[in-house]
Amino acid sequence: MSDNENEIITRRVLISPKLPNQILFPIIFFTVLFLCSSNAQQKTDKNNSDKISSLLQYGRQFEQSNPDSAWFYYEKAHQLAIKNDDNTGLSNYFSHAIVLLNNEGKYEQALDLSNKTISIGQELKDTVMLVKGFNNTANEYEYLGQFLQASKSYMEALRLADLLGNKKMQQKLNNNIASVFIELKDYKKANEYASEAYSMARIVKDTSEMGSSLINLGVTELHLEKYDSALVHFNQAIKIGKQVDDITLVADARLNIGDIYSSLNKLNKAWQEYSEVKNIARKFKLPDYNLYSLFSMALVKQKQIDYVKATSLTKEAITIGEHIGAADELQEMYDTLSVLLEKTGNFKESLLYRKKYEALSDSLLNAKVRTSINRLQIQYKAAQKNKQIAEQNLQLEKNRSTIQRKNTLLIFLVIGLIGLVILIILSYRFYRQRHKLQEQREINLRKEQEVLQLKAVMKGKEEERRRISTEIHDDIGSSLTTIMYM
Repeated sequence: MSDNENEIITRRVLISPKLPNQILFPIIFFTVLFLCSSNAQQKTDKNNSDKISSLLQYGRQFEQSNPDSAWFYYEKAHQLAIKNDDNTGLSNYFSHAIVLLNNEGKYEQALDLSNKTISIGQELKDTVMLVKGFNNTANEYEYLGQFLQASKSYMEALRLADLLGNKKMQQKLNNNIASVFIELKDYKKANEYASEAYSMARIVKDTSEMGSSLINLGVTELHLEKYDSALVHFNQAIKIGKQVDDITLVADARLNIGDIYSSLNKLNKAWQEYSEVKNIARKFKLPDYNLYSLFSMALVKQKQIDYVKATSLTKEAITIGEHIGAADELQEMYDTLSVLLEKTGNFKESLLYRKKYEALSDSLLNAKVRTSINRLQIQYKAAQKNKQIAEQNLQLEKNRSTIQRKNTLLIFLVIGLIGLVILIILSYRFYRQRHKLQEQREINLRKEQEVLQLKAVMKGKEEERRRISTEIHDDIGSSLTTIMYM
C-alpha cells in the first residue's frame, strides 16, 4: 500500500465521519425537550380543566339542598379558571352560577354572566358556547318579563343550533320558545313549538326533556280547551318524572291536571291533585309549589262555597308568597282574599286586602315602567362591559403575542449559541487533525530524505568498492603479466 493510499484513508477516518451526528444531536435533543415541555403543559391544562369540571359537578349536587356549599365549589372552579386563563372553564362556571342566581331571584346578575358567556363564545368562535349563551340570556329576559328580547335571543340560539345540526339543542330551544309564547298567551304558536320540541326529544331519546316538552304541550292544550289530549300528556309527564326522579316535573303535571278538573268542574278530583302537590312541596321544601297548591285548593273551596276554608287556605298561601316575594301571585291572592272576606262579612279586613291589592297593582305597573328603563340600562351596561372585555381580550392577545415572540427569539438564540459552540469545537478538532496530519507528513518526508541520503551513501560506497576492486584487479593483472615475462 502506497503512502498516498495511507493518506487518503487517514483523511477519511479523521475528517469525514460523525460530523452530521455531532450537529444533529443537540438539535434533536432540544427539539425533544421542547416537545416534552409542550406535552407537559397540555397535560397540566387538561388536568386543570378536569378539576374545574369536577368542582362544578360536585357543587351542582348542592344547588337545591345547600346553595352556600354549591357557591363554595363554584367559586373554587371560578378562581382556577381565571388563574389558568381557561375561557371554556369560565363559561362553564357562568352556566352553573346562573342557576344559583336565578334561584335567588338575581336575574340581572345572571343576565350579566349570560352576556359574558356570549362574549367568550364570540372570542373563541365557539358556536356551541354561543348557543348556550343566547339561551341563558333569553331565560333571564323571560324572568325579567322582557319577552320580546327573550324571543330574539332564543331565535338567535335556535339559528345557531340549526347551523350545527344539533337536535338536542334545537329541542331545548323550541321548548323554551314555547314557554315564551305561553307567557304571551299565544297558545297556538306555543303549541307548535312545544310539539316540535317533543318530537325532537323523542328523536334524541332525551327522557327528561320529553317530560319538560310534554308539560308545555299540555299547558297549551289546556288553554286551547283540548282537555283529553292535555290529560294524556300530563300523565305521560308524571310517568317520566318518576322515572328520572324529577319531582318538580311531577308537581307541574299534577297542578295542571288539577286545573283541567277545576275547569271541567270536577272539583273533588281537582282537590286530590292539588293536595298531592302540596304534600310533594312540603316533603321536598318547594315553597313556590306549596303556594300554587294552597291557592288552587282555596279556589276549589271558593267554587264549593266554603268561604271560611277558602279564606284560611288563601291566607296561608299569602304568607308564603310574601316570604318569597311572588308579586304577581300576591296580586291575585289579595284580590281573591278581599272577595272571600267580604263574602264572610269581614268588611274591615276585606278593605285592608283591597288596599294591598291596589297598592301592589300600582307597584307592578310602575315596575313595568322601571323594567323598560332597566332594560335600556342593562343593554347599555352590557355594551360597555362587552367593550371592556373586548379591550381586555385584545390586550391579553397582544401580551400573548409578545411573549410568544420573545420565547421564539430566545429559542433561536439558544439554538444559535449551541450551533456556534458546536462549530467552534468542530473547527478546533478539524484544525488539530490537520495539524497532526501536517506533522505526520513532515515526519514522513524527513524519513524519505534520510532513506535517500542513506541510499546515496550506500551507492557511493558501492561505487568506491567497485573502483578499488577494479584498481586491485588491474594491479594484480599487471603484476602477473610482469612475472610471466620474467
